[in-house]
Order: sequence, then C-alpha cells, then structure tokens
Amino acid sequence: MTLHLFSFTAVAVIVISAAVRAADAPSPCLSALERSAQTSAPQIFDAVSPCMGEKRSFEATLLLVQGQIRAMTDMELLPAQSDADKLAAAQLYGRIFYQTGGAGDPEIYRNPPLTQKLFDRIEGWLPTLPGVYDPGWHYAKRPSESQYAESIQYQKEYRLAQLRWYASLVRNDQYYLAEKELTEIQRRNLRGIVQGSTDGIRSQELSQAMNRVVASVGQPQLPKPRPFVYTPDPDAPYKQLFAGFNGPQNPSLTVIRNEAEARASWLNSAMSPEEFKSVLSQTSFDSQVLVAFAMGERDTATGRVYVTDVSYNALLDSFSAQGYVGVNEPDCTQPRAKSHPYAVAIAKRPPKPAGGSGYDVGNFADGCKPVRADASTAFTAPPH
Repeated sequence: MTLHLFSFTAVAVIVISAAVRAADAPSPCLSALERSAQTSAPQIFDAVSPCMGEKRSFEATLLLVQGQIRAMTDMELLPAQSDADKLAAAQLYGRIFYQTGGAGDPEIYRNPPLTQKLFDRIEGWLPTLPGVYDPGWHYAKRPSESQYAESIQYQKEYRLAQLRWYASLVRNDQYYLAEKELTEIQRRNLRGIVQGSTDGIRSQELSQAMNRVVASVGQPQLPKPRPFVYTPDPDAPYKQLFAGFNGPQNPSLTVIRNEAEARASWLNSAMSPEEFKSVLSQTSFDSQVLVAFAMGERDTATGRVYVTDVSYNALLDSFSAQGYVGVNEPDCTQPRAKSHPYAVAIAKRPPKPAGGSGYDVGNFADGCKPVRADASTAFTAPPH
C-alpha cells in the first residue's frame, strides 16, 4: 500500500511540475502582442491563430485589427519595387479581402466595457517603422517617420469608426443572430454557397434581415479623407502627357503600340488635332507605348486627373495603370454635372504585347470648385 501511495504521489508531483512549467512557458499569443508595434502585418496576422488556440479571443481580435491598420499603411507608403514584390503586396491585399478583413469576435462588440477596452488598446497602439523593416516585399522608397505616423493615425481613426458602427449593429439581437447563422452557413460551404439551394435561399433571407438593421442604424461616420497629395516621380518609367474629360463612358485601358493604332483609337476623336499631334510627337514608338486610360463617368469632376502608376508585370504578362480623379466634396454647393475623364501617358515598351491588362481608378476630394461637364466619346478599340 505504501508503494502504491508513493507511486501516486510521485505521479502527482510530476503532473504538478509539468503544469507549473506550462504556466511559466511564454504564451506565443501574448509574446506576439508585445512585439506587434515592431512587426509587419503578415507577422501580426500569423499570430491570430495561436491566440485562438489559446482561447484568447480578445487578443486575437486586437491583433486582427492591428494587422489591418499596419497593412493599409504599408500598402499606401511602401511602393513595391519589382514585379515579384508587387505580387507579394497584392497577396497581402488578397489576404485582407478574403481572410483577415473582419471585425473579429462579435461577442466582444456586444459587451460595451470590453468594446471600450479594445478601442482603448487600439488607440494606444503606436507601431513604428524600424530601421530594418520587411513588410513582405522590397520597397522602392522609405517614408519619413512623420508620414508613417500620420498614415497609421488616419487608418486607426478610419477602422475605429467602422468598428463602432459594427458594434451598434451587432448589439441588435436580430442582426447578431442573423450574422451568426450566416457565418455558420458560410463555414459549411467553403467552396461557395449554391444559389437556389437551401443554404442559398436561407443566406439571402439572413442578408436581407441584416440589411434592414443597417438601414435603421445608418452608415458609419467615417473621418474626412486626407488631402490628396501627388508629386510625379521624375524617375518613374512612365509620364503623363495629357488629360481630358470627354473620354469613353466606361473605364478602359488601351495600350497603343504604333501611330496607326493611335489614329484608329478613340483618342483621335476625343482630342483636338493639335492635342493629338502633340501627344504623338512626344511618343517614341520604338521604345515606348502610348497608354490611353479612360476613367469612366464621374460626377462633379473638378479638372484634376492623375496617373499614379503605369507598369508591365512580366510575371503576370499584364499591363496595368492606376489613376485618380478630383471631385467636389459631398457638402459642396456647386451645380453638379457629369464628365468622362481620361488621361494619356507614355510608358516603357514591354518586350512583347501584354497578354492582359488591368486598371484601378479612384476619386479624391478636391474642395468645392466649378465642375467639368463633357459628353463621352465613342470607344474604338485599336486593331490587333
């Protein structure tokens, strides 16, 4: 009997010792949270799963939001250097869009004291840009500390405004229960919900119920957009030559490889003979292509149009462009009118015709000014 008692005691001591060692072991979740002001968005996102594994939903939600804020700042201020780097930056955007863009645990937002604790932690989080910092890609230039801090602060304010709005929604029992059921339907249909199926019909009903609550609550009160500042890079592999407001009705990107294609394109109709001749005279088709970037119909365009990127990605065999159109702020009292802005740029000629193309167009608040009002030009695709 004594032997048995001794054996049991020994086992108990071993178990207790193991428990003490486990308690003393550092928590991967808490360790990641302590370092989050110095780590990159992918590293922060990677720490969410360990937090969930440790059943620390508050810390997981906090890291999720921190990662979103860091990611949006890095994508804004750390321009990717190479084709491979652009893909890496795009993967981070895709990760946010498909996996890590949510609000986190809804139970936190249904608890006002816990919600306030979360918001206080976010407001007090001060991520820095370390001397050696890897966001997940090589970047062409480094912003100043003040620029980075300003962007972080804006992204915090923007995300907190969204989360305060979400808290007001999820505290409504109808919204909460509908979202909870919809999440479960999505979880068991990872390959997509089949339209017309039982889950498809039910998911539509739940979405409609949630939308009714959204309509009663209203939209989030987001911070005013920051002033748009763009300075062309003299070393960029492209140059904007012209902007007009009578382009095609729908957005498009046309890469023109020779003068014959230029004359057959919609540019020849949209531009005056003098403007068209000037653009052609600035284009060396042996080493460059002419890029006609139609930005689609815009309301209250003020007259400022910027092409902020034109590039060929050899890995994707794709030509892409990015641009912004200045529009009046929402409270402007100037008469409203529609126009069809476009821009023309020259860019380095790719080694072969691109297999595909893409574009990204956004508006920026441009004060309160008289607006452009121009009819659209018929679109003509260049011959292939």
